[in-house]
Amino acid sequence: MKYPLNQPFSLPVDDVANLLQANTIEGITHHEAEKRSHTYGPNSYKTQKQKSPWLILLFQFKSPIVYLLIVGAAVSLYFKTF
Repeated sequence: MKYPLNQPFSLPVDDVANLLQANTIEGITHHEAEKRSHTYGPNSYKTQKQKSPWLILLFQFKSPIVYLLIVGAAVSLYFKTF
């Protein structure tokens, strides 16, 4: 088995199943699942601490596009008032 697969989303399901040595109907055996778990690690991910909405809003201003939009809005307001 060649792991990790390169762009598995672009392949037909049967091809991905063959590359992973799995059956599309039955999957893999319990023994094979345990073997792969020992080889590749558990099939889980670590949860991340949730960011506060204010912090997310603050990070939006790290983009140069946002600065350009703010300058454009300021210029527009300046010329609209005179």
